[in-house]
Amino acid sequence: MPDVSIQPAGLPDYRVMGKIIPTYLVIIEKGKKESCFIATKFDDSYVHCGKFVGFFFEGTPEDAGERYEELIKTMDAKCFVEIMFPWNKIQSIRSLVYKHKVTGEKK
Repeated sequence: MPDVSIQPAGLPDYRVMGKIIPTYLVIIEKGKKESCFIATKFDDSYVHCGKFVGFFFEGTPEDAGERYEELIKTMDAKCFVEIMFPWNKIQSIRSLVYKHKVTGEKK
């Protein structure tokens, strides 16, 4: 009888982790208008300003929230900038990766 080797079951390898890119939508005050900035890096260790790496988006915040993955993948690397905004000009910073489960909402 031939020697039979036992092979492990074909289980998925859980050691390989997907890369999650933190993404933020920063709304900046520009006079009476507001501007959207999609950031892939955010450093809040500065006292007077926030440091971001990303690109400006010419659209609505709702549109940026829905299409941010597509925008980041298709954006040319030359469009990404490292920029610092003063805290008093930043209206809001929203995480686009985190999805909050709304409770009590009727469908």
